[in-house]
Amino acid sequence: MEDLPREIAETRRELDALDERLAELVRERDEIVRRLIRHKGRAPYDPHREYQIAGADEALWLPLLRRMRISEGARAIAIPPEPGAFPADEFTLIAGPCSVDEHLEATLAGLSDAGVRWARAGAWKPRTFPWSFQGSGMAGLRRLRSAADTHGMKVVSEIVSERDAEEACALVDVVQVGARNCQNFALLKLLAGQEKPVLLKRGPAATIEEWLGAAEYLHGRVPVTLCERGVRGFDPCLRNTLDLAGALLARRLSGYQTIVDPSHGTGVAGLVAPLVLAACAAGLDGAIVEVHARPEESRSDPDQALAIPELRELLARLAATD
Repeated sequence: MEDLPREIAETRRELDALDERLAELVRERDEIVRRLIRHKGRAPYDPHREYQIAGADEALWLPLLRRMRISEGARAIAIPPEPGAFPADEFTLIAGPCSVDEHLEATLAGLSDAGVRWARAGAWKPRTFPWSFQGSGMAGLRRLRSAADTHGMKVVSEIVSERDAEEACALVDVVQVGARNCQNFALLKLLAGQEKPVLLKRGPAATIEEWLGAAEYLHGRVPVTLCERGVRGFDPCLRNTLDLAGALLARRLSGYQTIVDPSHGTGVAGLVAPLVLAACAAGLDGAIVEVHARPEESRSDPDQALAIPELRELLARLAATD
């Protein structure tokens, strides 16, 4: 240190002294923790205190989420509910074809007759391969709006591009942000200023932290509802793995209204109804499912779409749980 300039040597001595003071404080804190553990007989995790700390310092929010993995954290009191895109205190079912196609009007007529009031269909379809059906764009969204209005239904549909956002927002009641755009932060920032509620799907590889972080781009600007649509798993029998536990934890941690998408979460039509019922029994807020007047003729995802009679059966079973 003698070879260093005097000013640098003095600064390093100050830093070393500060490090020693910090180490002493950590030692003092560790001793207090040991006394608490001896007194309580278990780790001194206090959920209320953790939330107080996180509320005072946003930088501590993510470490708090990680703390929730321990057994004591799982018992933490849920955050009070935030305003969502759909009615509170009821289980909302959103239904419709994967994409706007030639059967749209017939499908929505069947949904309306069955009592569904929230229609979904994709006008833009982000697809893995460029040769797959990409949707009919703005013209398709206008068709969806017209068909829904005919039956007094509300529209939930995905907006995939900043370029289309303003015009498309005028045609929907709830904006869907799809799984592939879960962390498209430029799009999220733009949608935060469009004054329309947002249904935010979880990305196929997004952690709960990342999902809730994406929702924070919208929080306080527009109502937000989370949608668990399955995470990427290892079993080829299922399209994805529907993470009901993750949906429940996200809801408990954030207070956001949370629904599930078992159509994409499984890729298997026969599993859709049981998982909707499971979500309802678990206390989640709703489900969005694919339904088609003629599933075998659907332009996309025919294997996971319910037929209208299957939807009616699901609705009857949901009504029986009330």
